[in-house]
Amino acid sequence: MNLKSRNPQERDESIKMIPTIASCLGIERTILELIPYIINSAAHTEKSLSDSIKQFSNFDFDYTQNHFKPIFDAIKPLFEIDINAIRKATVNFLATICSKLDQSFVDEHLPREITLLLENNPDEYSFPISLQLVGAKLIGKIFHLLSKDYQNNILTDFITFAGGENPPLVECAIIKTCTKLIQYTDDPRLFKIVQKYTKNPSPTIAYPIPKFIIRYLSKENSDFSKIVVLLRGLSRSPNWRIKCKLFISLKPINDVKPIPSDLLVDIFYGTLNRENEDPEVRIAEAQQLGLLQSLIDSNPKTMEIIQKLLKD
Repeated sequence: MNLKSRNPQERDESIKMIPTIASCLGIERTILELIPYIINSAAHTEKSLSDSIKQFSNFDFDYTQNHFKPIFDAIKPLFEIDINAIRKATVNFLATICSKLDQSFVDEHLPREITLLLENNPDEYSFPISLQLVGAKLIGKIFHLLSKDYQNNILTDFITFAGGENPPLVECAIIKTCTKLIQYTDDPRLFKIVQKYTKNPSPTIAYPIPKFIIRYLSKENSDFSKIVVLLRGLSRSPNWRIKCKLFISLKPINDVKPIPSDLLVDIFYGTLNRENEDPEVRIAEAQQLGLLQSLIDSNPKTMEIIQKLLKD
């Protein structure tokens, strides 16, 4: 077994044995020796390093609060690596540890660490954006582990951070975090943040918004009045790809919770009557005509929409 082997097959087989090695070493030596040995190895490819970190979540240890800081310090070098798979595996490992600790300890330490990641000093790090991405991902992963008061505190810090000027990579992470958080809270500030990004012309940033809508509508007592502005905002996006994404998402949204007929017709009608609309949007709109069939008798605009799309 050789974790630093240059042979990919041998290295992959060794990576699968990391939890077994950890069990033999025990928790203290794993933290002080094994984890640093793995993450500081120069032999890793991006994939082998991310695969190795994924194995950390399989450690069969009963973590205590005394283990948190040494582990956090040991994996800090990973925070600055700008590779999404490594960032995701690192966050999952931290979330696994937090799930095994007392809530009071998680309350006391995690929000503070996350806020420091979001507000890091750019002069202290070679890639500060990566730390912000880790912080945003961590919020989505550990929010449900916090008590109500600390949820409100970290949510306020996140909203403040999200409301500032951020680079596109961070904006994308903010939307994805909102999509995670909407499972646990209906805080109106989340909707305001997402609404801001319906105007963003970047598909990378706006594409997750339909998923946010679906997750919210999947909740009991969800109300379309809270997401009407999001649907209308996407339907008026300056980017045709984002509008296509919206129309493709209408059926999954409707499957979760039927879209009110007036709102559905408004989305179709508004796009259809917009001058110089891209043909790709017309095609995406026409592909969703099945959603309008049941409305032919109840809404006079429905037949007009169908006839125009068929004519096009």
